[in-house]
Amino acid sequence: MKILRDPDLTWVNLDNPSSDDIAWLQKEFNLHPLVIKDINLPTRHPKIDVFGNYIFVALQIPIEKDGAGTTLRIEELDLVISANWLITSHTSRLPFVSDFFGKCMASQETRREYFEAGPAAVIQGLIAGLFENVNAELDNIEEQIAFIEDEIFRGREQNIVLVISQIRRKIIDFMRTLEPMQILFKDLLVSGPTLLGKDARPYLEYVAESHSRLINILVTQKETMSTLEQTNYSLLSTKTNENIRLLAVYATLLLIPSIIPALFGMNLKNIPFSENPDGFAVVTSIVVISTVITFFFFKFKRWV
Repeated sequence: MKILRDPDLTWVNLDNPSSDDIAWLQKEFNLHPLVIKDINLPTRHPKIDVFGNYIFVALQIPIEKDGAGTTLRIEELDLVISANWLITSHTSRLPFVSDFFGKCMASQETRREYFEAGPAAVIQGLIAGLFENVNAELDNIEEQIAFIEDEIFRGREQNIVLVISQIRRKIIDFMRTLEPMQILFKDLLVSGPTLLGKDARPYLEYVAESHSRLINILVTQKETMSTLEQTNYSLLSTKTNENIRLLAVYATLLLIPSIIPALFGMNLKNIPFSENPDGFAVVTSIVVISTVITFFFFKFKRWV
């Protein structure tokens, strides 16, 4: 547990809080038992509750799961916000929280800038760090979308099927995490200024608008990926159908040299050319002529 104290505001940051930390919080800030329960237990969905003179907020935070950046894990950040104090609690290390807390601790000027403006300004600075990280991830997705588009129209559809699936999964993970928070930020914009003062509104509006911009980017990327996936599937299907058609043509052309000699080779009486000394040449000519006629027929139909 780390504490930043200022005449205007106290910020308590808990990274994987112990039972002693939680007990101290409850005693120091007289927190409702439901808030303590929410801090102790994981919350699967974003939520906001107002308790007297403070607000409890649970945020779902998307964090890169592996070095490749293809999957995300969801972490929780709990906020307890009052006019004179702020509590942040998280069970796993969240770099944007640690970085912003460290800046406020290291720089008196930074701390004064945010703390004098109130807890809403601190929240805006905190969430801005999160959104900056998400925006960097979305920029990376945008580059990968451009790469996918290039590959599709270069005729490399087969090579990027897996890449398309990975990018779609990442976009869905971001959407699933960030989209439900839209209602939360709208509710915070309603209840926040009442408890934190009218000066809180611009900061909370900034957070809500920044979040909306991220959602708009994600929606656009999701629609773009859906279109590219359909295009890729269509091109793959066209190529597959073309290959099947060519195989059918080649099979038909190879079938002629098999059927005609088989007919003339049956062990029956009165088979044409069976007694003719030039029978082999005649049958061969029939096979060649039939194959050539069939080939040019397919050519005329533009099947080859």
